[in-house]
Amino acid sequence: MTTQIERLYGVHGLHGFSVHPGAFVSPNLQKHSQEEMKAAMEEKRAQAYLSSLEQACATTIYGAVSSELEGKGGLYLEGASVGVHPTPCEGDALEYGFGSWAFDEAKEKELWRLSKSWVGVEQD
Repeated sequence: MTTQIERLYGVHGLHGFSVHPGAFVSPNLQKHSQEEMKAAMEEKRAQAYLSSLEQACATTIYGAVSSELEGKGGLYLEGASVGVHPTPCEGDALEYGFGSWAFDEAKEKELWRLSKSWVGVEQD
């Protein structure tokens, strides 16, 4: 979706990013069952990827204020940096990066069309 925003509005100075804050535990921002949370917390591999709430916020702040991103958009951000392609496991939720399927222009355009119809907007 962010690349569709970039295609349509980037020339006008409006840019968007896909932001992954990372894995973090917060009772107010996530909806997981107690059993799911307990299981995740017990898995050593998952524990290595857990961030504090402050660390999770860093990527969003990076996207909002980083001079490195000035005039850029349509990027995937994670770990307070631009994400890399491809993720080593093509979809392993505990690996950094994004899968080859993440940037699909035809699907982005269709999602844009559907999103506009859902909110009652006719034109770009």
